Amino acid sequence: MEVYLTNMKKVLILVILAGVVIASFFAIKNRGNLEAELPSEDVEVPQGKSLGENESTIIISEESGFSLNYPSGFVQNEETLPNGDKRFVVESTKPKQGFQITVSDFDEPGPITSSRIKRDLPDLIIKNSSLMTVIKGMEGFSFNSTDPNIGETFEVWIVQAGKLYQIQTYTEFENGLLEILKTMKFG
Repeated sequence: MEVYLTNMKKVLILVILAGVVIASFFAIKNRGNLEAELPSEDVEVPQGKSLGENESTIIISEESGFSLNYPSGFVQNEETLPNGDKRFVVESTKPKQGFQITVSDFDEPGPITSSRIKRDLPDLIIKNSSLMTVIKGMEGFSFNSTDPNIGETFEVWIVQAGKLYQIQTYTEFENGLLEILKTMKFG
């Protein structure tokens, strides 16, 4: 009887191992199919056109309180800054295509203004500033500036639900960013 139980244990272990091998095979095979469906080339956001079929959902961050879509072919990275702020960087392999969003706690009502920004950042260059509707019912403060690391920038700063969203891109990607911001959702 003891030999019979030992043999049954061996058979059971072999069946379990076979099941794991088969499941692994199908998991790897299906993952390969999913990767094959993803576009492998960089996709530019057409200037003045909607993102359409090139959209790819990113940045669904409950902690940061927003989500948005960006074109496929871009890569997103997220980091927590030393002061606790969150930074989301979305980049293309093509030059001067990409943007970053820095999310900070903010206890003042929006929309933010030039004078309010200058109170904390007196040396920040603010040119061509205006209030703009980012999405229905949501205003942002847009302006051009200069960043020592990337040069001329286009920025949109939004205050929403106790957060300040500082969105920055290259001036060459302004229209692309404005299309992406149309997909932004809060909450």
